[in-house]
Amino acid sequence: VWLTTLSLMLLAEAGDKTQLAIATLATSLEPVAVWLAATAALTAVSTASVWLGHRYLQRVPKRWLNRSVGCLFLVFAIGAAARALSPG
Repeated sequence: VWLTTLSLMLLAEAGDKTQLAIATLATSLEPVAVWLAATAALTAVSTASVWLGHRYLQRVPKRWLNRSVGCLFLVFAIGAAARALSPG
């Protein structure tokens, strides 16, 4: 479980907008403070994700949850594509 989760997080988070924002902050602020704040934020988000995921998977069929999340990502993708293709 540990290795799978570590691998998934490393692959999913590599080069995302949050990582780029944190790298940008580290150029103008104290790097250790930025690292501590980023670590605290990721810990809080991960804790909430694990807690909510565990709680909902006990009550909601996994198949329905996967489809719902897939549709949500599709909505985000359509919105991003619309913004990218809109003039100006």
